[in-house]
Amino acid sequence: MSFSSFLRQFARGINKHEKGLLALLSVVIVISGTFWLREFSTSESNNPSVGGTYIEGIVGSSTDVETIAARITKVGLFKFNRDGELENVLVESWNVNQNKTQYTFKLKSEVDVQEIKTDIDANYEVFGQIESEVKDSTLILNSTDPSPNIPLILAQPLFDYGAYKLNKTTDSTTILTRNNRSGALGAFINKIIIHNYQSKEELQLAIDRKKVDGTSNNLELNYPPNFIKKEIALPQYYALVFNVNKAPFKSLDYRRQAFTNSFSKKIPFTLTVTDQVNQIELAEQLIKDWAKAGVNVKLNKQSIEDIQTSIAPSRNFEAMITGISYGYELDPYYLWHSSQVLPPGNNFSGINNTDINIRIEKIRNTYNVISRYAQIDELHKQLGGLGVLKILDRSKEIFAVSDAIRFVPPTVAVSPIDHWYALSEWSVK
Repeated sequence: MSFSSFLRQFARGINKHEKGLLALLSVVIVISGTFWLREFSTSESNNPSVGGTYIEGIVGSSTDVETIAARITKVGLFKFNRDGELENVLVESWNVNQNKTQYTFKLKSEVDVQEIKTDIDANYEVFGQIESEVKDSTLILNSTDPSPNIPLILAQPLFDYGAYKLNKTTDSTTILTRNNRSGALGAFINKIIIHNYQSKEELQLAIDRKKVDGTSNNLELNYPPNFIKKEIALPQYYALVFNVNKAPFKSLDYRRQAFTNSFSKKIPFTLTVTDQVNQIELAEQLIKDWAKAGVNVKLNKQSIEDIQTSIAPSRNFEAMITGISYGYELDPYYLWHSSQVLPPGNNFSGINNTDINIRIEKIRNTYNVISRYAQIDELHKQLGGLGVLKILDRSKEIFAVSDAIRFVPPTVAVSPIDHWYALSEWSVK
């Protein structure tokens, strides 16, 4: 019997009830298939798509845009993934010796290792006394002292393999397009346009006329409903620090009492602060609170230069408001480790505590920036418990972006323009 004859005989053998079941089954299959296709299409639409343009408006000059462009057009040897771990960008593999004094980086074949070396040598303010050498496609960095932060420093945008390249610039507009250089970081969005406006009012008008997809500058603006406001906390703080080697703050009890505005003894002291408006405002509020508690505090305003070069290094203060920044490497070693009490260290408080040292070493032994952030928060709590440090304020970047843009926040942000850090992962919906 042929196959076609078999089918005809099989069909004649199906009764009406069975035909009804088959028809119903066919409908179920069609409905299920339609539902699956709809679900597949929806899930696909949630994935980043290639193409489109992002337009950002800022209040500033062409110089401000140049700073942003330098960030967008460059990339590090590494970047940080969503879990805070280092992820290779220009590097194929790397290793470090036990003392963390020598790092060896095998770069990808598309990357010009000599160019990378030249850029590192030119960035003395970033790399300091570190010496570089090249062997074939391998970059070797050597330092006299242990340098546990080198990989984190190399995750900064330093090299001309960024996702975008400068295409056109005028006094008010800068256009960047995807970098087609071999080895460059990939990106989803085709074109980035930055408009710099002379005033907040001009930028507000551009927002109202739907000429921009996002803004920065920490400005208070009126955004349309489809704009989402974003805040990114930066590792920059304003803090109250006590000199633990000078009366009356040699006493742990008195330091803690000053933190809580609850004094058992009314001992007057001097609060030193820079002549910057924001620090003076913080100082005046503290002095008011202490006055309510019955303690007379004198305000000593000094220039930033005098504090940095003389007053802080010599610890010629009792209490001081200071700015703290841990940089891209998120390393508190130079501010709080006991080995940094004497110049050129910056442990101005004079704290010498074994538990603090252990915490700092733990921070320095991880390359995960999310872990470093968490450990720094714990360090601040420890220092607060010792009556050494009280965080008064933390810097943050405030900006807004249209919901038509799939925004990816930076894993690490240090400066007010670091919302651009993960730009290569953004996309237009």
